[in-house]
Amino acid sequence: MQWRRLVFTAAVVATTALFLYAVSAESGEHPHDESVPHSEEGEEGTTVLGISLESPLTIGVAVVLSLLVAALPWVAVPRWAWILAAAFLVGFAALDALELRHQGGLLATIAIVLAALHVGLAVACLAWAKAKPPTSETSLQ
Repeated sequence: MQWRRLVFTAAVVATTALFLYAVSAESGEHPHDESVPHSEEGEEGTTVLGISLESPLTIGVAVVLSLLVAALPWVAVPRWAWILAAAFLVGFAALDALELRHQGGLLATIAIVLAALHVGLAVACLAWAKAKPPTSETSLQ
C-alpha cells in the first residue's frame, strides 16, 4: 500500500534529519562541559574497527546509505536488499546505543529515540523481505 511506503520513507528521512541534528549539536558543545559525561578518548571520538564514527566522511556515508534505505519501497528490490537494509539499521541502532556512553541530557534522549526508531525500521525491512515480491502490476501501489 502507498501509505506504508510514505510512512517508511518519512520515518527514515526523519531519523536521518534527527541524526544530523544530534551530530551538529554534539560538535557545537563546549569540550570541557562537566555537566555532560564525555568519553576518555579525547578529541578523536569513537572508533569501530579503526573507523572514526565522528568523521565527516563516515557521517556522510551514513546519511547517503540512510537515504538509499528510504528509497527502497519505491523500487523493486530483491529480498537480500531488504535484509541488508535491516542489518544496516540494526547497526545504526547499536551505534546510537553506544553513543549513550558519551552523552547526557537532550543528546542522550535523541540517541534513545533514534535507537528505537532504527530497530522499528529494521523490523519493517524484515517484514518487507518476508512479503511476496512485487509484480509489475503491484509495484506502484
